[in-house]
Amino acid sequence: MAFNNGNVISLVNTIRNKDLSGGDFTDLEWSSILTSNSQKLFASLLGIPNLYQLNAPIERRGANVSRKIDEILRPFYKREIVNVVGGVADFATKDIGYLLGIVPSSISGRMFIELQPDRMELLGSSVVAPTAKDPAIEWRDGSSVLVYPSTMTSIVLYYYEFPEDAVVVHTTNSTTLLPVYDTASSTEMGWDKNELVTIAYMCLRDLGINMERSEIVSYADNIVKNE
Repeated sequence: MAFNNGNVISLVNTIRNKDLSGGDFTDLEWSSILTSNSQKLFASLLGIPNLYQLNAPIERRGANVSRKIDEILRPFYKREIVNVVGGVADFATKDIGYLLGIVPSSISGRMFIELQPDRMELLGSSVVAPTAKDPAIEWRDGSSVLVYPSTMTSIVLYYYEFPEDAVVVHTTNSTTLLPVYDTASSTEMGWDKNELVTIAYMCLRDLGINMERSEIVSYADNIVKNE
């Protein structure tokens, strides 16, 4: 069985000497605690502490992502084609946490020239203006780009989406009358086991419990063995 939010809660409560559901926290509170630490982990892996600020523009520093971080964030990796309408490619409906790159969909191995304020003269040049073979983009706002030439029909986005917000639901076992984590009604955040153990470690620190991560890993392994 895959390690999930319920296992994280069991791990935290085992170390806290609480019962299975941790009756001092409601499901809604557990959802908030897990989501908050999931967001912190995602941002810290990318070195962007303010990633979750309200109305922040799409983060785009893909060159800084190491192979190790890429492996950890692989569950959130996306490659999607976005249509260009009226010379504009809009990503507002995408849940982009970290933009890795934008490439032309019709030209293999070619990148867009990203127009900066000091290079806008390219648009009016008869010699070096963007063409279908040498296209360019200009950021229109925090979630869309202008595409040159405007006759291009689509682009390809590479990005990491944000982890899902945790939704924790416990139901009552009809035989034991004990609370049981309801996998069907809950929403997982998308992390692999190692990162879920890290989130448990972060939750414990929030609750004032300081332990070595290696000790928490041992607890997690025991939980999996006993399932």
